[in-house]
Amino acid sequence: MRVGCCAPLEQAQRVKEAGFDYLEADAQQVLRAHESSDTWNKTSVATGSLPLPIKAVGGLLPLEMAVVGKSRDMVGLQNYMQRTAKRAQHLGIHCLIFDSPDVWLSLAGADRDTAWEQSVEFLRMAVQVCAHHSVTMVIEPPNDGRTFMPSKIAQARSLCDSVGHNGVGVMVDAQQWHKHRETELSVLELGDRLKHVRVPPLADQQDPAASDGVDLEQFFCLLHKAGYSGPVSIVSTLKISPDWARSIRKAWEQAGATEC
Repeated sequence: MRVGCCAPLEQAQRVKEAGFDYLEADAQQVLRAHESSDTWNKTSVATGSLPLPIKAVGGLLPLEMAVVGKSRDMVGLQNYMQRTAKRAQHLGIHCLIFDSPDVWLSLAGADRDTAWEQSVEFLRMAVQVCAHHSVTMVIEPPNDGRTFMPSKIAQARSLCDSVGHNGVGVMVDAQQWHKHRETELSVLELGDRLKHVRVPPLADQQDPAASDGVDLEQFFCLLHKAGYSGPVSIVSTLKISPDWARSIRKAWEQAGATEC
């Protein structure tokens, strides 16, 4: 299990010094797929110049780029994804996190069928482009009330299944899982669709397992039962504690040694 930290490029050295294995960055800062290739090639971060690798990026699409609705431009989206995937491969980024709020808002609205078809169409195109560059796409479940299924994770899983490609998976955020009272079954049913995990920052240094109401050891026990051993990113605040990476690894090891 590799432990990463969600942080901007400017904090990469601090993330490295805190003992993390990788950086989870913002696609709009790192890949900047709205820019031409000439501009990006001249100004992008040099491969190998960072103190630790970038393995995942969130914020895949800019807010003004619609995936669903009358204003969406599939040609523009395809060009954008081609630039994104190519640049991700160049930088060694393995995971693109699809976290588009307008999709979940539309799927919770009246014209759900059309929104679903358009979402699946976009993801099928994007996943095929990413697969060509050895990059995986991961769907982040809705993190608010925008859902039409009892489980937000199940909704993301259903969208993943509709895409029908092994190059797409689902992300689980421990804080959202706890907040929305998702069941263990919602995670277990993901199977090998579970591709990425986030956990909240460890606020209480006296009890590092008590992370924003999430018992990390219990949550990691669930991940062990699900057969997951992939990357785990901590959602950082302005402060990056040197204890976080060590505490996460300890909680993971303790969960693995426990009969869940």
